[in-house]
Amino acid sequence: MTFNNFFIPILVVYFSTPLLVSVTTASDHRRWDSPKDRGYLDLVAWVTSHGGRVDDRMAITNRDGIRGVIALSDIEEGAELLHCPWELVIGSSGIQDQMQTEDDMCNVVKIMASEVRLGDKSTGWPYLHYIELPRLGSMWGQAAVDELQGLPPSQELDRHLQWFSMNCGGGDPSNFDDATIHALVAFISRASEVGMVPIYDLLNHHNGEKNAKLFLTETGVDLRTVRPVQRHQQLYLSYGLKTSFQMYRDYGFVESWPSLWSFRDAVTHDNHVFALFPDGIAAVHPSSEFLKEIWNGGNRSMLESQSYAKNFTMSRNKDQLDRFVQSAKAKLDGLPTTYEEDKEILRRNKDELQMVLTSGSSQSNIILEDIMGAVQYRLAFKQAVLEALVSAEAAMIKELEMEL
Repeated sequence: MTFNNFFIPILVVYFSTPLLVSVTTASDHRRWDSPKDRGYLDLVAWVTSHGGRVDDRMAITNRDGIRGVIALSDIEEGAELLHCPWELVIGSSGIQDQMQTEDDMCNVVKIMASEVRLGDKSTGWPYLHYIELPRLGSMWGQAAVDELQGLPPSQELDRHLQWFSMNCGGGDPSNFDDATIHALVAFISRASEVGMVPIYDLLNHHNGEKNAKLFLTETGVDLRTVRPVQRHQQLYLSYGLKTSFQMYRDYGFVESWPSLWSFRDAVTHDNHVFALFPDGIAAVHPSSEFLKEIWNGGNRSMLESQSYAKNFTMSRNKDQLDRFVQSAKAKLDGLPTTYEEDKEILRRNKDELQMVLTSGSSQSNIILEDIMGAVQYRLAFKQAVLEALVSAEAAMIKELEMEL
């Protein structure tokens, strides 16, 4: 069986994207700019042996346990970083034959699971073996789920397990084998609009610094730069506009700026949304036009984006800002622990994890890492709300000063 006929034609409804960070603790301390990653070199050799092209100015970075792709030298705008032939894409067989239906997506997961079970006998082993997966909330035990303190996405952590169970004939999620979980998580966290694309899915996400994009051609899928990239700069994709809880649910991380957060007032049932930028600058109740401008604006710098966000919040009327401030305070007051208490809890978790790692208990290690992931998420939520609250209050004070 060849790798080409191993994949069936699949089509696109469910747009997910590559992995940014595995939430498990990594022990790899290679130089962050080292091009000598054996698995990556094997993957490149495999892609090129099937007629693909890979720019040798790219290399793997592994910094603080986060794997991604960096430029070894300056790369010009419009450069082809990757050409992946359609025969290596898991999900689509051509530009006229792409993923379109739910059945197609189910088949991608099933085919990948079958190949994972084959291990190194799979013709796609150089790719399947190199995939790193996030530790998504759907894999957690109840102890970690409880640490979310009821914050989204705690109510729908098993969303993808249930999807595969109900729509793909997967059976009881509690009976999924490791290969099925591996394939499902890989699909959720890494698939592009055409399916699984080797090497493309190694790039991390950053809406504020995206510099590469996927393009479809008659012969395959191309990854190209959409702005100049400097030496040692990381190559980034955009996973699109999603709330932070969706990002965490589907990819296992809280994204860097700009991040989109929301919370509901338990009394008024108002849903409050804000976009957060560096230095605690928030756009409160951003309009659809604001979000489109930020996420699709292209070459706006961080400082320009911050200024745009700050001015947008200043444009909100005093009543809107006041409702946001009161709801934010009520939300934080209603949670079991404060931001400062969570920082101390996380410190104790890290100390406990170090003891577990020393003892060599892998199961306890996983449980603690899941709990730490939940605490880190709720800490990020509280910090975001606190920063947005300060931004809204500053805008209110400025408005009052202008009235005087």
